[in-house]
Amino acid sequence: MLELSILGFLFEEPLHGYELKARIQALSGHIRPVSDGALYPAISRLAKAGLVDQRTEPGTGAAPRRVLFLTEAGRDELYVRLGHPKEAEITDGQRFFTLLAFLHHLPDRAGQAAVLRRRQAFLDVPASFFYRDGEPVRAERAPSLFRQGMLRIARATGAEEKKWLAEAIGELEGGAVLIDTVAWVRIEGGRILCARPRGKDVFYIPGGKREGAESDLDTLVREIEEELTVRIDPESVAHAGTYEAGGPGLPDGAVVRMACYTAEFTGELRASSEIEDVAWFSYADRDRVPPVDQLLFDDLKASGELA
Repeated sequence: MLELSILGFLFEEPLHGYELKARIQALSGHIRPVSDGALYPAISRLAKAGLVDQRTEPGTGAAPRRVLFLTEAGRDELYVRLGHPKEAEITDGQRFFTLLAFLHHLPDRAGQAAVLRRRQAFLDVPASFFYRDGEPVRAERAPSLFRQGMLRIARATGAEEKKWLAEAIGELEGGAVLIDTVAWVRIEGGRILCARPRGKDVFYIPGGKREGAESDLDTLVREIEEELTVRIDPESVAHAGTYEAGGPGLPDGAVVRMACYTAEFTGELRASSEIEDVAWFSYADRDRVPPVDQLLFDDLKASGELA
């Protein structure tokens, strides 16, 4: 990410070497200190590749100073690196922050949104600092106060990042309103559980919209308990896909984003006061659910899970 920082800051204006170092230090030095032994060889590599050049300007004193600037080839290279970042630049938080610092230089809004969508897709997959039997450990199950702190802080930060990503992508893609939801995929005997809220004619996959800085898991547990009076087992939750679609009855330009999860539960399934009816649908009932739910039906039918 050092080379990206060099290209990004020089895109904004020519800089002396020590000014460039100070800006990179402020951006990421608290994670990776910027030494002359790393910075100047990186500048030399970029100069040898024709991406960076330098000119001499009079100094404030007697000695002239060298100023670094970006070439046309350097500008093109920056666009490539911003528009097609490596996977580690999406999954590593600090590297992604460095990418964000310069992503506004990419002139293509669709390209900017595509980068954010890659990060969004990465965050949709449940993860943890710690695993047990191949499954991520939730904060509530961590064995020490301090690991619980790590996981709670990460969960809150992740929820806020997901919220911002959804807002930013909506703005970049034409100001579309994104309705962010979480859904429970429960299949038994080749049929999927659906629910019809009171006052509605359409059935939905059980679930709903997150509140505040809730994580997907928090939203899932709360919504299913409110709608179907059962308790989701957090340790059994597994991501089953994320779908987006518009549809009738939504505000103009609005898109529903539905993150789907399978999970085991405890308790007796029954409709709460806010649910009029529950039903087990096969693929033949596809037209009775909204467009975003229909995408899930299509995938479940293709995988043989839905009759």
